[in-house]
Amino acid sequence: MEKMDIIKFIKRTLLFFLAVFLLDFTAGHAMRYFYFKQNSGSLYRTTFALDSTKAEVLVIGSSRASRHYNPEVMQEKMGMSVYNAGQKGNHIFYHYGILKAVLTRYKPKVVVLDLLYDEFKPEQDSYDRISTLLPYYDSHPELMELIQLRGPYETIKLRSRLYPYNSLILPVINGNLGLDKKREPEIKGFLPLDAVMADSVKKNSARVEYPLDSMKLKTYEKIISTCKEAGISLFIVFSPAYLDDIISNYSVTIGREMAVKNNVPFFDFAESAPFMNDYKLYSDNVHLNSKGAAIFSRQVADSILNHLKNPR
Repeated sequence: MEKMDIIKFIKRTLLFFLAVFLLDFTAGHAMRYFYFKQNSGSLYRTTFALDSTKAEVLVIGSSRASRHYNPEVMQEKMGMSVYNAGQKGNHIFYHYGILKAVLTRYKPKVVVLDLLYDEFKPEQDSYDRISTLLPYYDSHPELMELIQLRGPYETIKLRSRLYPYNSLILPVINGNLGLDKKREPEIKGFLPLDAVMADSVKKNSARVEYPLDSMKLKTYEKIISTCKEAGISLFIVFSPAYLDDIISNYSVTIGREMAVKNNVPFFDFAESAPFMNDYKLYSDNVHLNSKGAAIFSRQVADSILNHLKNPR
């Protein structure tokens, strides 16, 4: 290859990388702008939980949290402000991230962690879902500990301005247009379900032991220790599910044992009335509908109040 050809090749290569950089920079900043301009939807609720809520009672958990805890019902019972920061599809890492970020702004009086069945089961999806926190890596450095659990190259990948918003263009459009307000209305983070189960058949959920994910267990312990150190009253709850033998779920058993060991209240509603036998309180086998959520919210609020008045 002649000298002039080499120079042309180098120039073209540099121009290519410059174009990629400019595209990434421009598209990334545009996505960031519209991401934080949302006023509805699941992404907006994460932003609100991280940056805005100052509720005295903070609920964290997965979709079962977001569907089961009605803040208005709980507030009426408890006389304290409540926000439901539950997020569908997420796991213990996300819940800990919400708690860590919130504590950089204020200290809730009460934190309610809704423990998911099979929470401590090793699943790659639990780590992939940490991507929910990627858009906040620069504004919330306390989240990097969790983001790095996705893999050893996350710090390098985050040099891309566009990377945190991969696959988010449609949710961001929905969040800016307010389409979710009609499709999935919320009440302080609570997402009520109006559907009723079609039949009374319970799915089998017999106890199955599996290898436990040590990182998930450590994160669970960190939630407990963080609340203790901050002087926050933590309550761990297993909310109702219309499943056979759910009370013996392996992860729930482990979560209960760890809570008891650390002197943290653990409320198990797996076989409590009326949820154990009334399928009409459910939207599906693992989610209460709005009627069931109202009953459950009153019960859990009463349980928390009783414990706060008469700690054991």
